[in-house]
Amino acid sequence: HDGAFEPDFRTVESSYNTLVFHQVLKNDAQQSFTYRVVPGDTANSWMHERITTDDPVLGRMPLYDTLSKAQIARIERWIMDGAKNAFDIAPTYPNPQPTFHGIVAYENDINGKRLDTTRARIIDPMIFPENTEVDVWFGIYDDKDLPPFLGDNTFRLSKNPYDFSQATPEPLIVEFTPHNAPSPFGGIAPYFHHIKINTGQLQKNTMYFMQVRVKDSDHSFSTAIPDAGSPIYLFTFFSFMIQ
Repeated sequence: HDGAFEPDFRTVESSYNTLVFHQVLKNDAQQSFTYRVVPGDTANSWMHERITTDDPVLGRMPLYDTLSKAQIARIERWIMDGAKNAFDIAPTYPNPQPTFHGIVAYENDINGKRLDTTRARIIDPMIFPENTEVDVWFGIYDDKDLPPFLGDNTFRLSKNPYDFSQATPEPLIVEFTPHNAPSPFGGIAPYFHHIKINTGQLQKNTMYFMQVRVKDSDHSFSTAIPDAGSPIYLFTFFSFMIQ
């Protein structure tokens, strides 16, 4: 893991910060795990599951290699001893901001053709047809608040992935009855927020970047997904082109 995707194992600090009390993005089919590492609890630590699983579909990490029993035992001891950092300091329970579990898109509505499956790779932009209304759904969740009750709920569109300051905020459609659809990271998940995009009003063969903003009850500010500090693959995951 060279920083191109999480967890980021380039340094001890980045490894620690993207593991301990870090929200799981790719989960098992039952959505059993919340954090990659839960101090004092190997059974609920997704990292431990990934390095010990015998599930042939999920796959054991690291890919194409196997940790020795001694290496796994050291990781287990570290987790059970509190998953302390390099300075022997135990972590505190986080108050995470809202995050996401996927995007699904349809031509016209949820009964139309799936368009999020048009990516060449999962990190590539979606391909939307011209002169069409596209219904884009965002899977957003919080550790305490149900997505329909999150605040802000706005959408922005920009040609610049790092600058949405000139984008006009549009209200997301919030459905109290969720649309359940496959998450790109595995399993079926609820999608409460969506937006209608008219591709006839946009330029062909131009890459557009999307951003959603929501606010939970634990924070006084809105959370932008993605934001300036997000990894580059997240910007392309939240993008599309019209062809």
